[in-house]
Amino acid sequence: MRIEHWFYKVPLRLRSIFRGNHVEQELDEELRCHIERKVADNISRGMTREAARYAALRAIDGLEMVALRYE
Repeated sequence: MRIEHWFYKVPLRLRSIFRGNHVEQELDEELRCHIERKVADNISRGMTREAARYAALRAIDGLEMVALRYE
């Protein structure tokens, strides 16, 4: 691993260890905002709310746990 990666990753790892719940909450809020913006965008394009929400969740490829959490 290059030294530049260490300067970036070490503080993030330490933050995750010592402030795990806070970091998790921040990620949940960020994800929720992203999904809400995508749903609003899809609705403005003519989708129903249900279809827009489904499409927004599908846009987060590979995160099945996230999709289950927001259903």
